[in-house]
Amino acid sequence: MKGGIGLEFKKDSPTLDELLDQITPENKHPELDLGSEGEELL
Repeated sequence: MKGGIGLEFKKDSPTLDELLDQITPENKHPELDLGSEGEELL
């Protein structure tokens, strides 16, 4: 639209359940064990 005002409606944000439903074994990354960062084990 040239020289006019355009409105675009924002889509609703997905819920946590909707996001979790999209996790599949194919798109899930493996866990990473980075070890301790400080004195957590004391």
